[in-house]
Amino acid sequence: MTEEFDFKEGKPIVVGGIIPILSFPAYLTGRMSNNSKGLDILSITSKLKCNHHYLQTGEPNLANRSFYNSNINDNYSFNFVMDRITIEALEKKRSDDIEFQIEIHILYQMHFENNISKIGKSQTQLQYSLSQKQWIELLDSMGYGEIWIFEVAKLNIEGMPEVMKHLTKAKSNLIAHSYEDCMTNVRSAWNSFTPLWESKKDELSAALDKNDKKEEDYDPKSKRVEEMQKKVVSFTQIGVHRENYVATYWDAELSFYQSISLISYLSRLIKQLPEN
Repeated sequence: MTEEFDFKEGKPIVVGGIIPILSFPAYLTGRMSNNSKGLDILSITSKLKCNHHYLQTGEPNLANRSFYNSNINDNYSFNFVMDRITIEALEKKRSDDIEFQIEIHILYQMHFENNISKIGKSQTQLQYSLSQKQWIELLDSMGYGEIWIFEVAKLNIEGMPEVMKHLTKAKSNLIAHSYEDCMTNVRSAWNSFTPLWESKKDELSAALDKNDKKEEDYDPKSKRVEEMQKKVVSFTQIGVHRENYVATYWDAELSFYQSISLISYLSRLIKQLPEN
């Protein structure tokens, strides 16, 4: 009297709306037990997880679907609201690629001879793996810009965890419209990163200028990078003295993006330096 169900995963798609929905299509196959005369699927509920951490319960599939032969075949979609809170939770759990798990609970009713019916339950789990590129494309199609994605080379060097902590806080501040807090955390990220940058400056300058073709009336690449770093750090000071200037969204956004880009650039260069 055991029913067997299986799902084949499809490609996740974005469904339109004011708040986007991420839809996971799946094809249901199954087989009724030999003594069953029919089967009704009463409901299918789902829970979305990322890297095995619960995120939210999906929209229920409540349509009553009936099957009267031994084979069960049907299409379903498991839909989850992708609001900013959910996206932020996903980004915190994502490293590079992203792993989704969908826990599925099926409630069904079996029919036998002599008008006998019994309720049954089944549980299974779907696995969806998305590369970083695929995830970024989905974010773009949902209307979430690059603010959700930033990559800084993972350096096993003292100070880098603090840099990442402050950049992550700055990103959350910008989303929450806390512009001065965003600027403060960007400054703190530079306070943590600058000693590393200063300690590697000579090696970085040599690496940057190694294949640099000299341009008349222009500084070498290393000099331009150094000047850029000073100006980016200087810009983060906007809003420190509130009686003179209050940080706006555009200030915070520019400071965040400039700093993310430059710290990402420098961290990757540092990672490529030969170890002493």
